[in-house]
Amino acid sequence: MSDVAKNADGTKLIPEYRYVYSALRCITKAAKCSLCNSHPIHPATVHFPIAFLMLSNFLDITYGAATHPSTSKLLHAIYDFAPFLADIARFSHYLNIIGIITAVPAVATGVSQLLDMIKKQDLANKLQKSENKTAVVQRMHPKLKVAFIHAALNDIAVAGSVYNWWTRSTLVGNAPTNLNVILSAALLVGISFSGYLGGVMTYDYGVGVNNRLGGKTSKAE
Repeated sequence: MSDVAKNADGTKLIPEYRYVYSALRCITKAAKCSLCNSHPIHPATVHFPIAFLMLSNFLDITYGAATHPSTSKLLHAIYDFAPFLADIARFSHYLNIIGIITAVPAVATGVSQLLDMIKKQDLANKLQKSENKTAVVQRMHPKLKVAFIHAALNDIAVAGSVYNWWTRSTLVGNAPTNLNVILSAALLVGISFSGYLGGVMTYDYGVGVNNRLGGKTSKAE
């Protein structure tokens, strides 16, 4: 069948409408690929929570450094943050909220992809049949071990972010406490490392990579 765009009466579309037709075809194909899971949705959902949460953590650290007696003088010598401290606290709090909200689809799609990996590795059946479950875990494919660490770090990041939101929601100006600042510093490191592990799974192990020649997901999945 010809792919030439035509009107209902069989005549060819004018050039302006051909571009619209081509765009609609691309969108339809992308939707079909997502529905058949040939392209996992998870990688497309992680960028927003990573950006919002890491920026929130960075602002918390900046606020903490600018208000703590041991670092405030040094930081103010570089730049006077005093007039902006209230805004920094407020922005970090709101960015944290947005990060938590955008993390919901990222976590949901990540869990779905992880369960699919576990199913393909037949891990549940192996654990059920084996008397030495520790040995089964030790023999897991490296990509699955990385996936579990990646998932655990992400869960900790979301839980820590929710804690920061909850404890600051009733404070005047939503200013972070010393504990919030310390937690944000730890979360910043954890999210960064988790993102690195996500790259390891994709680029080193080919998780979710589609084999265009065969039309099937990579065996590394």
